[in-house]
Amino acid sequence: MKAGSRVAATVLVAAGLVLLGCGGGNDGRVAVSGEVSFQGAPIEFGMITFEPVGNGSGAGAKIVGGRYDLVAEPGEYQVKIEALRQVGTVESLNQADVQQYLPAQYNESTELSAVVEPTGSMDLPFEL
Repeated sequence: MKAGSRVAATVLVAAGLVLLGCGGGNDGRVAVSGEVSFQGAPIEFGMITFEPVGNGSGAGAKIVGGRYDLVAEPGEYQVKIEALRQVGTVESLNQADVQQYLPAQYNESTELSAVVEPTGSMDLPFEL
């Protein structure tokens, strides 16, 4: 799969997770937000995904300007982070060509984890 297709597929999957994580009412979910940086610099654009380590629903959100906001059920998660940057344009489509630039240890082969506590809201930064 080409990098552009992989990025598009990742964005679609993450968008689906965001939609699954949205809803109304006080159902025990927790507002989770935080800063995300790589080598000391904020990640300007990307995706963060919380995948449950057991039963439960996943959650995901866009990273914009080094920050993310999502809603998740309390529990233990495996966290995947992708950071995207523009590397050129696809002339025939007049669209930006983007590249995921974080090492696999933060996404495909993630070593990141998080525990969402039933606190109502929590700040959960990731300094990569």
